[in-house]
Amino acid sequence: MPCSTNESNQELLVRNVMSSPPVALDVGESVHGALTLSSERGIHHFPLLRAGQIVGFVCTCDLEGAGLNDTLESCMRTDVVTVPPEATTRAAAQLMVERGVGSLLVLDGDAVRGIVTREDLRKDGSANGGLVEKVHCHSCHRRHRLLRTSAGEYECVECAGTQQPPHFETGFGD
Repeated sequence: MPCSTNESNQELLVRNVMSSPPVALDVGESVHGALTLSSERGIHHFPLLRAGQIVGFVCTCDLEGAGLNDTLESCMRTDVVTVPPEATTRAAAQLMVERGVGSLLVLDGDAVRGIVTREDLRKDGSANGGLVEKVHCHSCHRRHRLLRTSAGEYECVECAGTQQPPHFETGFGD
């Protein structure tokens, strides 16, 4: 399939860089099961379902420190950030920067079409204006497990010294 672009300005679209179809897991799945699947398939971001409906999202970073028998529900994020497949990669990168997340669920109406990650956008750096490269911990420059401070900077959970301090907005990280 040829690459689709936004006709008005020739920007690459999310549908061309997203991973599809996404691998979704049930919220009752164990951390061990998710980590095994991640290792086997090289997937790090999972939409989570309950009775076939998206209820959350988890990145393997969110599973660090969890017990192997814990359920994904105990580790999931419920603040799922979405983007339509016809959005430009630049718009997706901007949304990731604004919301402090490392992945977006791609929805076409109510239908889940894929996932686009910071890494997917890095592969197409020219089209997103290098926006995803700007998101890193202001202390150590890591690009994973980031939180946005009340001052608008990003800090990884290791530098913050806590999983979710009250003065931070949560983000998925890469």
